[in-house]
Amino acid sequence: MQETLWELVSRTVSTSGPIEKTVFFLLLALSIASWTFMLMRFLDVAKARANNLAFFAQFAKETNMGTLEAKLKTLGESPAGAVFRAGVEALKLRSAPDAHSGVKGVAEVVLQPDKLPVEMIMLRMQNASDAAFAKLRKGLGFLATTGSTSPFIGLFGTVWGIITTFQAMGNSASTSLAVVAPGISSALIATAVGLAVAIPAVVGYNLLLAQLNVMQDRTEGFVRDLAAVIRASGVLESKEAAQAAPPEKPASTPAATPAAEQVPGGAA
Repeated sequence: MQETLWELVSRTVSTSGPIEKTVFFLLLALSIASWTFMLMRFLDVAKARANNLAFFAQFAKETNMGTLEAKLKTLGESPAGAVFRAGVEALKLRSAPDAHSGVKGVAEVVLQPDKLPVEMIMLRMQNASDAAFAKLRKGLGFLATTGSTSPFIGLFGTVWGIITTFQAMGNSASTSLAVVAPGISSALIATAVGLAVAIPAVVGYNLLLAQLNVMQDRTEGFVRDLAAVIRASGVLESKEAAQAAPPEKPASTPAATPAAEQVPGGAA
């Protein structure tokens, strides 16, 4: 009866030396860790992408920041939501209700202005975007390392197996296939296991990176759009203009005219 792949690997590992067994178990640990991380990260990215789309849909429906901020908690965590929250917090720290502006406060900033200025203020929002995507990219280096080193770990097991096989041939009086087959088999399986660990890790890394890049590009576009919206609202310029304007001088009152001058031809 033909052996299954699992039976072949199990039998080969059981007959291997300590170095080959160490290579197998190391590759097995890397495979379990990389698959676990990939599944968790794919779920996180899918959730963040769905929340991002929900935020953009809600953003298109709202007319001012106050109503959108009130609904932000119901939309879930997303990079775009973090950008919006950072922009609102920066506005609240820098601006305040001003009688010199038609905008009474941050909550009444119109989200869809008619004109967008050229200058944009987006440092705080860009930092929030970078922090959100740094969290989503956490651990991608492990996948890259696993994908690049696993073939070499398997190759090390292959080389070591071939060395031990030739040593067994030199110490044995017989050079039949039965003597060299177990060592060569374990050596080749080490290479196969290394490739089996590396290929999913590389594919998962590239897929995750591509999804994150697409989502980050759209979020950075939202950073620019929201910065332009804030600039166009005039909420920042109104406060700066009020602070820069000189205080108004009270209107001068005409001096009182003496009683003698009020009557023409009055007595001397």
